Order: sequence, then C-alpha cells, then structure tokens
Amino acid sequence: MGSAMGEEESHAAARWNEARWDEEQTGFLSRPQQSKTARATTGRGRYGKHRWARLVDRVDRVNPHRLLGLGRRGGRSCRRLDLARRLALAALALACVSLLVFEVLHHELHRLAPFRGSPFFAAPRPGYCTTWAGRSGNSTAQRLAPAKPGVVRAGFAPRESGWVKLAGVKVVALVMYAGRRPADLLDCYLRRNLVAQGGFLDEVRFIVPEAGTGGGGKEEQADVEYLRALVSGREGHYSVVEGGEGAGIWDSATEDDTIYVKIDGDIVFIHTDAIPQLVHTRIASPHPFAVAANVVNDALTASEHLHYGAVHAFRPDPDTQPPPPPPSSSETWRPSAVGRLFPPSRMPPRLNVSDVRGMTAAKSLLDDEITPQPPYAGHPFLLVSGGGDGVDQAADLMRTPAGLAHLRSGNAGGVDAARDSWAVAAQHHWSLLKNLEDDAVDRYFFGAPLDYFPPRPSDGSPSAARVAELASAAAREGWPGAEQLFDTVYDKHEGDLVAAWGHDVRAALSGSEHKADNNRKENKEQNQMTIAAASRRARRPVVVDTRAVAARFASSGPQRDGLARTDLLDRWRAFANEVVCAPVDRKVPFDARCPGF
Repeated sequence: MGSAMGEEESHAAARWNEARWDEEQTGFLSRPQQSKTARATTGRGRYGKHRWARLVDRVDRVNPHRLLGLGRRGGRSCRRLDLARRLALAALALACVSLLVFEVLHHELHRLAPFRGSPFFAAPRPGYCTTWAGRSGNSTAQRLAPAKPGVVRAGFAPRESGWVKLAGVKVVALVMYAGRRPADLLDCYLRRNLVAQGGFLDEVRFIVPEAGTGGGGKEEQADVEYLRALVSGREGHYSVVEGGEGAGIWDSATEDDTIYVKIDGDIVFIHTDAIPQLVHTRIASPHPFAVAANVVNDALTASEHLHYGAVHAFRPDPDTQPPPPPPSSSETWRPSAVGRLFPPSRMPPRLNVSDVRGMTAAKSLLDDEITPQPPYAGHPFLLVSGGGDGVDQAADLMRTPAGLAHLRSGNAGGVDAARDSWAVAAQHHWSLLKNLEDDAVDRYFFGAPLDYFPPRPSDGSPSAARVAELASAAAREGWPGAEQLFDTVYDKHEGDLVAAWGHDVRAALSGSEHKADNNRKENKEQNQMTIAAASRRARRPVVVDTRAVAARFASSGPQRDGLARTDLLDRWRAFANEVVCAPVDRKVPFDARCPGF
C-alpha cells in the first residue's frame, strides 16, 4: 500500500512539473487555472498529498498540450509554428507596403514625364534638378523671348575689320567630354566659333577618356548616346577621339601650323571674343609654351578677380525653401530678376569685419560660412544690401564666402577651403552674371604686355620658322593680342581653356623627360597637369590672357555637389539661349523640377 502511494505521488509530481514547465514556457494555461495551481502548490501541506494530486490531475486535463496529445516536444513544435506564422504575416505586410510604394513612385514618374524634354533623358544624377517650367520637346526654347540687341557689348575686336582669321593657320578645339549637361551648353559656344559661322575653329574634337586613364572611364550610356547624336548632327565639324594614357587629350594635337585650343568639359561660358583673342595672343607671343584663358572659378585667378573688383557681395538665400509664389523669373540669367536682396537682419551677428583676428580665430564660424549647407534645391544667391554701414562694399564682401576665404588664406587650409567650397564658386559665378548684366566684363582685365628677352631661337623646323614670321608680322602690323598678360611663373595651372602650337606639343610629348614624367601616378590621374609639366621642362611659362574670359562650372567634386543644388546651370542655359544659341539650338533641361518650383 505504501509502495503504491509512493508511486502515485511520484507520478503526480512528474505531472506537476510538466504542467509548471508548460505554464512558464508557453503561457497556454488560463489565469484561473494558474491561480488554482498556485493555490494547490502553496496549500500542499494543508490539503494533504491526495488532495494535491487530484488538483494536479485537473490541471493535466485542461493542459492544451495534453489535449493535443503533445508533451514537452509538442510545446516546442507549437512555438515553431507560432514563429513561422508571425514571419509569414510580416512578409505579407512587407509585400503590401512594397506594392504601395511602387504604385506611388510609378504615378510620380508618370506625372514628371513631360518635364524631361530631351530624347536623351536618363535618370537624373543625385542632386540635379531644374527650376524651369517643364515642357516637352523644344517648346521651352520656342517660347523664350527673342535675344535682346546690345547684350554683352563689352568687346575688344578691331573696330574696322573685326576679328580676322589668318590664312594657313588651322585652329582645332579639343574638348574633354564631361557628360551631356555641360556639353549641351558648350555646344552653342562651339558652333558660334566655327569657321562656318564666322569664327576661328576649323574643327572640334571631343576626347572621350578610356577606362583607367584618369578621366572617370566610359561615360554612362545616356551621355554616350547624347554625344553620338550631337556629333552626327554636326558632321564635318565635330568628331570623337578616344583618349590614351598619360597625355590623353593632347595625343592628337601634333600637327604643324595648327593651334590647339584645349577646352575643359565643365566650361559653361566663353566670351564672344575669348577664342579669337587666345589665337591672336598665341601668334603674337611665341615664347610662352601655352596661353590660357582668364577662367572664372579657377584657383589661380580667383584672388586676382577679388582684388580687381570683379567679385561682388553675394550670399546664399537665407530661406530654407523657395519663396511663395514660385519664382516666375527662373528662365532668366540676370541677377536683378531675382527681385530680392540679402536682408541685413539675416546676416550672422558674429561676422564683424572690424574684428578680423577674432573671426579668423573662430575656425568653426569660418567653416560654416565658407562651406555652408545648401538651403534648398534650386536656390539663388542674393546680393548683400546694407551689410556693415551700407556704404563700404569691401566690408560687405568680407561677410561673404569668397571674402571670408580670402581673410582665412593666411591660415593653413585657406586656399584649399576656397578651392573646394561650392559657395565660393557660386559667388564667382553670380558675380560674372552681374558683370555681364552690367556690361562690365572688362572688370576681369588685368596684367600688361610681357616681353621675353632674348627671344627664343627657332629650333630649325619649318613650323617654328613660320611661327616666328607670324610673330614679326603681328608686331609690325599692329595685330591684336597679348595686350594684358599674367605670367603663372610655372605654377601648376590647370589650363581649363588653353592654346598651344601643335609642333610644341609634339616635341614635348616625344621627349624622354616627358616619358619618364608621364609614368608618375599624378600625371596619369590628372591630364591637365601635362601642360604645366611640359612648360617647366621647356623653360617656357604658361601665361594667362586676361582678356579671354570664360567660366568653369566646378573645379572639384565637393564644388560640383554643392553647385548642383543651386540654379546656376539653369541660368547659364538661359544666358546661352538668349545670347549665344541659334533659335533652332536653344536648350532645355534634362532633369525634373526642383521641389517647390
């Protein structure tokens, strides 16, 4: 009897442990059953062993695992089934959300389709958008106002004869292709300078870098298709050349009696007299290895533009979104059409020009002002009005990105900050637009005639002898060119728009010093450094003709990222449409509308 009671107690204890494990691990027991079990456990001594066993039997009978015929393994199976069910529900919810997002994006892309306006439209690069009203085809260009007479009158061509291209001298443009956006703007300037249009360019060659040559590899498919269509539409004038290693863009620039004008693919403005002026200076001044244009947003000439009054006090729009209603002047290039000035009340209080030392010591303040965060996509720059005492324009200028970068230039990192700052670049662009609107492009002219004695002797080649004859004729006849030059003193000038004789390039590329120097990593990665290196080897400097004015969109990656958030591409497109492009060639945006426009 005692043995039977002991066996019954052991079975009851086992059932109790099983029920307790089910309760703790799965929670399947209902709250009243859990309470009764707890009371049975706490009252075990009061009710006795038999009463306690009967209570455990009741719990066993209502245990779901027991009802399903499952034991400890069954609880684990149920938990696995429960987890699978939850994962299935989560997957279903994710699928529903994905379908909803797809429908919304599909609807939005369909809504934006009319704004593409180009057969070569592809997905816009991150950050690029347009402030222009979206219209398909060429209707934007057709609705633009006709070009206004007298725009950009400041020129310096000979009054009686105008620019005259010399017979027997071929002029070839070498354009490093940088994508369809800048090339679309550059197309109008190139066409205007073709010999067939009364210009100086006999031929235009687009240099497409090969993969691994430092030019970024093959362009994306949309850019390649655009270039193919552009060249086919200008057959006989445009061609494509694949660049090689090292010298790259200069590999094909080796013909005699030929002046090659290398044009960076990021150039967005070329003054109407720039290329004729470069060619005449190249003829009139034979000693320099190359003649470079006076490029706005170039690290070498930026400080000179500041000192000679060509840079104005522009700051980014202080608002964080476009002002209501959306600007109606977004298809114009003129700064005055913005209709707003930078309010003095929005000027940072710590920009005290009387405390230059305190400002330059506050590194974080200068960093935030020289390279600020873009306020919104498609924003303009505003001319400062009333800053300081409202009279001293130089004081106003020192409260802008370019002025503060100049104040910091004495400290470490000041030059790099100006080179990489998108705000400094935008201020230079807006200053050029204002100078064009004021018909005051001569604000960029500085320098003087440079005489190099003794004259460089001829190397005996027929082409060199021909160049010497042309230089003598230019001096004797009073041809234009070389009036205001700036010697770079063998600085590593980028040469965004630079002219060189073909026989000089051929001699430089064939020299043993060039072959050794060309194996260096920096020359493979930066093709523009070839001219600077060749000039040092030849002991012939690169000079800047300050009368040949042009503008480069961006000189570095950080600049390009920030400038893409401004409206500058739209404004340079509007300028080209009004002043440069033929009516049938007027340009339309590639990108969708900026938010708020």
